[in-house]
Amino acid sequence: TGVQTCALPISSFALRVATTTRGRLSLSVEAWADGCAVASQTGDVTLAGGTMTADLTLAPIDPPDCGGQYQHPPGMVRIPGATFAMGCNAALDASCEDDEKPAHMVTLSSYFVDATEVSAAAYAACVARNACPQPLFDLPPSTTAQAYLTWDDAVAFCAARDKRLPTEAEWELAARGTDGRIWPWGSSAPTCSQANFAPSPTQNCFEDTTGGLIAPIDYGTGASPVGALDMAGNLEEWVADWYGAYPSGAVTNPTGPESGIQRVLRGGSFASFAADIRTSFRDANAPDASSTELDPQTNSTTFGVRCARTQ
Repeated sequence: TGVQTCALPISSFALRVATTTRGRLSLSVEAWADGCAVASQTGDVTLAGGTMTADLTLAPIDPPDCGGQYQHPPGMVRIPGATFAMGCNAALDASCEDDEKPAHMVTLSSYFVDATEVSAAAYAACVARNACPQPLFDLPPSTTAQAYLTWDDAVAFCAARDKRLPTEAEWELAARGTDGRIWPWGSSAPTCSQANFAPSPTQNCFEDTTGGLIAPIDYGTGASPVGALDMAGNLEEWVADWYGAYPSGAVTNPTGPESGIQRVLRGGSFASFAADIRTSFRDANAPDASSTELDPQTNSTTFGVRCARTQ
């Protein structure tokens, strides 16, 4: 279902379907004209009454990719190359932490990022293929986001999918876009319909309604400008960079410090307050840590992952 009208005449379509679904079937559609990829999009398939449907609005590729090798991976959203202000501007956001400063201009090339956090089912499938380490605790295979991951676990999972961890800058652009949003949906304070977080010390959005702390990977309405889900709350997400101070000037495709002690985590978790799920908020931990925020015996933790891929 759904119709896409393109400015250029479309000579062909390419349809790609995820080979391992594990409870979710994602597909991507590419539109090509004169040997160039001119538009693409990904989305989940709906199965009802024996009928498989998908309703996608293709996003233009501007400029068109004429290299002949373009592929839009199923389950990933495309982030067009852009220049944006990374970090926190204290004139616009009263919650700025020192390590979020200075706000600085960053230019990134186009890339893809997973539309969702990695699910417990997807990670379990990776372990079953002996491609991923066992997590600290096994979660039943489901669409619940996979927690209990170390940085090394996250790297291994992404590599097994022919992907990689996003850089910290890539993560932030995917979360906030180019218009300086405080949260992925804008500048209005979060609600439990938008994100799985802790509105107060005695509240947790998903737990208060279901009894479970970690939500499914398609929880909430608070998508980022490119359509990525749960980039605020649910699980903190490992990124590639070592933790360190931001540069003072403009940079292009930054990858962070060359060395360090801790790796960066982004997005906050179900245990985070509103200020700690902002798009500029930074956390960090040792690469071999799967969580130090909560006692593992509470059967909850906070570290997960979403992967990226270079276009």
